[in-house]
Amino acid sequence: MIVKQVASKGKSSFKGLAAYLLDLKNDGEKVERYDFSNCPFDLVEENISYIKQMQELNQMVHSDKSLHLVVSFQEEEFPSQEVLADIEMELLKSLNMQEHHRLSVSHNNTNNFHLHIAVNRLNPQTNLLVDPWKSKMKLQKKAEELEEKHKLKKDNHPVQLILDEKVFLAEGNKSSNTKDNQYKDQEIHSGMKNLLTWIKEEALDEILEVLNHSTSTYED
Repeated sequence: MIVKQVASKGKSSFKGLAAYLLDLKNDGEKVERYDFSNCPFDLVEENISYIKQMQELNQMVHSDKSLHLVVSFQEEEFPSQEVLADIEMELLKSLNMQEHHRLSVSHNNTNNFHLHIAVNRLNPQTNLLVDPWKSKMKLQKKAEELEEKHKLKKDNHPVQLILDEKVFLAEGNKSSNTKDNQYKDQEIHSGMKNLLTWIKEEALDEILEVLNHSTSTYED
């Protein structure tokens, strides 16, 4: 199981993100299932509008008000809805964002079944922006625990953390595209002899030592 925190590219529209996740332009062709959490309505349009209105209450925030997570599973692995719900809740608990408004959508359009989670980053009680400290590290740690809990096929989360940070630091690089990111996912799942293998064999111990040091930052 791979957990990605999609790098923000500036202020985004929750409505636009929801439309993409729900595949509205194709009548939801790639959507397996969707759910809204902590939202008061039954209809999709009303919940999207509600989250948008909640975000508009804080006009002081100039960064992205939405958090986008992607949980990808290995080939031929299709967790039950109960397992998916637990994974979603536990990941958000690790960020202390379980009470936030959110939309979760599972897609079946690739070789790897995956779950998208779009979260309103504004706290529903205080309306202040939540930006969890070391969120990527927390997500990878929780992913390891969830793989064990639900007997899922295991991925190398320290390596995924390194790749996430590489993508984050290279944000805005025009050579990066969706196809590149999908290829990286395939590399991780298949265990090909590539950058991941080199990191594990030659550099992982030193990198982890830096990451685990109490005074270290990702820039180290």
